[in-house]
Amino acid sequence: GLTDRIYVGDTRAQLWRFDLNPNNTSAADLMTGGVIAKLGGAADVDNRRFYYPPDISLIASPGQSPYLAILTASGYRAHPLNSTIQDRIYMIKDKYVYAPPTSYMTVTEGGANPATPATQIIDTTANLIGQGTATQRSTATAAMSAAQGWYIRLQESNGAYVGEKGLATPLIVEGQAVVTTYAPIASAAASACSPSQGQGYAYFLDISNGTPTIDQNLSGDLTLEDRRKGLLRSGIPPAPGLLITDQGTTGIIGNEFFSAGSNQAKKTYWYEN
Repeated sequence: GLTDRIYVGDTRAQLWRFDLNPNNTSAADLMTGGVIAKLGGAADVDNRRFYYPPDISLIASPGQSPYLAILTASGYRAHPLNSTIQDRIYMIKDKYVYAPPTSYMTVTEGGANPATPATQIIDTTANLIGQGTATQRSTATAAMSAAQGWYIRLQESNGAYVGEKGLATPLIVEGQAVVTTYAPIASAAASACSPSQGQGYAYFLDISNGTPTIDQNLSGDLTLEDRRKGLLRSGIPPAPGLLITDQGTTGIIGNEFFSAGSNQAKKTYWYEN
């Protein structure tokens, strides 16, 4: 019943972890903490920011060490029409599940001088685990297992950036990462009286590796195009949520619905005679 841990992002694209000591006897031992991930940079394109809380879920796969998945998406809320910053969806693994770490690790994105696998996160935009050759899938799967998480670039299929960004808290449900984003798509008919509202999207991803989870185009295969679904309503979409009734659990984004997994929670009733 006690709060023992806090996760928070900041407007320099840093993720922080703070551990509260329930047995503290003085202010000096009340809290420890530090930056666990630095996900931005000095260049304009890397000026990523976190305005919304991440979602956290315990991932315990058979035969593997458990970790806490930290799911978040960057986006400049104060300037939703910005199209310079190259924003991303991130999943960071925190492997210190049951106790504070001995030191707060800084996660990096690799780049020209990749970090060791223990602190590196993998660019899984190309979906090699889902669509690569047998060799590519094997290599990507091994790298993902050793890495500290993954990220997906919010770019178009041709590699262009149009300003797509995360502007809401994401959701993890039944091993699925659900993230809403907004793209300020310009309209030829836009004017001062009728500005373009842009396009909202929803991503449905496997929390462990960023592969798509729903066959959006009903092709029979899970491909890059299945990661993202265009929402029917224009403008900045709300955070995904769960609607729990006596019929089960359904995912909801505004007035649109999505599958919340197979192990749905249901109310149970019994009578005593």
